Amino acid sequence: MRWPWQKQPKIVEQKRSKNKTSVTDEECKKVGKLIDAVIYPQIKKQIEILNKHLEKDGIQAGVEITWIFDRLE
Repeated sequence: MRWPWQKQPKIVEQKRSKNKTSVTDEECKKVGKLIDAVIYPQIKKQIEILNKHLEKDGIQAGVEITWIFDRLE
């Protein structure tokens, strides 16, 4: 884990030759279920740990995430 004040290594993004298209609702639901099963519990746990440490200062943290899905063809 990196702290915000640590320098991030520069990542050179390679251009993809694939075109992006919209994802169907069914595919979004499938990905949403995977996110709910795998990623959401991890995020929730980390926010709970953060809030436990911030409680003494009277601060509470939250997060709002917007997922964007594109199909790579």
